[in-house]
Amino acid sequence: LEGQIEKAFNFWEVTRIVPNTINEFPFATFTFRDLHPHLMSIPFQVLFIILFLKYLKERDAMTFGFLSFLLGFMLTINSWEITYLALLLLFSKPAHLLLLPLTILPFLPYYLNLNPTAVQGIGFVETRTSLHHFIMAQPLILIPFIWSFVKNRKLAISTFLVSIILAIILHFPTLLILLPILIVEIFNKNRNPITILAVLVLLATEIVFLDDACLAEYDRLNTVFKLYMQAWILLSFSSAMILNELANIEGSKSINKNEYYNIKIAKIGMASFIIFIAILWLYPIGFLTTLKYEGTIDGMEFTKQYGEYDALKFLQK
Repeated sequence: LEGQIEKAFNFWEVTRIVPNTINEFPFATFTFRDLHPHLMSIPFQVLFIILFLKYLKERDAMTFGFLSFLLGFMLTINSWEITYLALLLLFSKPAHLLLLPLTILPFLPYYLNLNPTAVQGIGFVETRTSLHHFIMAQPLILIPFIWSFVKNRKLAISTFLVSIILAIILHFPTLLILLPILIVEIFNKNRNPITILAVLVLLATEIVFLDDACLAEYDRLNTVFKLYMQAWILLSFSSAMILNELANIEGSKSINKNEYYNIKIAKIGMASFIIFIAILWLYPIGFLTTLKYEGTIDGMEFTKQYGEYDALKFLQK
């Protein structure tokens, strides 16, 4: 299998783009099928985002309460998901914040007996990600980046020009893409919280890292690994929401002339995004068709290969 992968698609190379880090993405994670917390938390992250979008529409206390509980549950699986707390703190009704203790109280037995030793503290990033590595590792970021110029062209261009200067002075290449998105979203009336969190998560990886057991050469490894995975999931939702908005614009019969976009831009944007997403699908389609890859993420089914299936079924009874 290893020889086949090298001949067709180098599986490991595409998850090691940013030097001395791991850049897994959901397809690679489910293909590798190593049952780590970052894999187990994916469906719960998806559920959290869906329910959060529901909360934004309805603003009901019950949904917020469940989101608080769900976040607490997610943290027992993968503590890196603490970043989702920002959505609850920044985009909720102040009165609903009284329900935030549901994140901790039901899980007190877990936290009181937790004795983490891996993390020694927080360090500051000295060598930041190059722009081409960043785009290769997070290609979906291009969709909200282009969209920011459609939503508010003047603000996006002016921010982009400022970000060029800051990127040079601070040796911070990813600001060229992340800053225009963030500024346009913050000052836009119809801001997208999912996009904002994705950008904040990616910015965080360029500023700080959790100092763990890794050697100094690999000090960013886990921070980039775990937060890049979150960013993939967040940007997947963000991109889908942008495509939906584009579809609505393209299908509209009348557009106000005072609005900042028009039907023509919407059509060009829709076609461009569809082509871009189709290009991203080349890897999984090529990987699966070339290798004739067969596998399962059904744990019980997998145990049949090792003769444990009958023993597990006996224990279940």
